Amino acid sequence: MLGVLKDNNILIDNQKGASRLHNRGGFGKPLPMGRLKLDPVEGTYLVETKKLKVVYDDVELSFHSLFDNLITKDPRFEHKYMVFRDLKRRGYRIQCTYNSRMKEIDFLLSPKQGRMQSLVSARAEREKFSIKSIRALCHKLCYESEQLWIAIVDEEGDITYYSVFPVEPAGRIKTEKMKKGKGVLIKNHVFVYDRENARQLLKTEFFGKPFGKNLQ
Repeated sequence: MLGVLKDNNILIDNQKGASRLHNRGGFGKPLPMGRLKLDPVEGTYLVETKKLKVVYDDVELSFHSLFDNLITKDPRFEHKYMVFRDLKRRGYRIQCTYNSRMKEIDFLLSPKQGRMQSLVSARAEREKFSIKSIRALCHKLCYESEQLWIAIVDEEGDITYYSVFPVEPAGRIKTEKMKKGKGVLIKNHVFVYDRENARQLLKTEFFGKPFGKNLQ
């Protein structure tokens, strides 16, 4: 089967082949006239597995030539591809995101069991990202039917998957009324010499650590 690299996507005009790739393998986004648009990682995976040939400017590209071409256009391409390939080999049905409502998400995984859909964000080990963006992403999900995975690719090519979800800490310990006490500041430590006050701080509120019969 033949695909054409154009505008950072790979287009397939063969209607029969396009239908088979999409319906059986879950690859690509259908276009009018039975055509299919593949994400770069999808097309590269199909080239590596010998299921597709890709041409650019009427020249067929090898797997390595295609990979080098795409990585110059998208610095994140390498680790996105590694995550995509790993998940494919694990038997997941993967959908690349096109104009997703959440730009941080790279892939959607159809559930193997149950009805939970996994949303995957692929990131390099040394890639910078803020906790604020992850927190905002968590609050966009419906946790009855969606779960967030962050796939971290290290420099050796190993991939670790982290499941991320918001937690609202809540305890059952009632706050006790504490009597006021005195402490002595020595350098960057405060020492409490009143034994009853020290006991209450340590046993009830878990403040400090024992220092002889006192509290530091």
